[in-house]
Amino acid sequence: MAEPEKTIEDRVRDRASALWEKNGRTAGRTNWQQARSEVEAEEAEPGNESPDDGTEKRQPPFTGSKAAR
Repeated sequence: MAEPEKTIEDRVRDRASALWEKNGRTAGRTNWQQARSEVEAEEAEPGNESPDDGTEKRQPPFTGSKAAR
């Protein structure tokens, strides 16, 4: 069975963990920021479009209308 494609957040988490290990397990947000930048740059490269961009489809805002009930 094929493994499901990772979300952008999963990829950022994996990259940040690898950077944390590589950088001697240093604390701070630098690894997360670098990981997010790298993953977002990869996503922006031509040919890397995917049907699931990691965003959620949102419902329209509730207008308060009771007609929908």
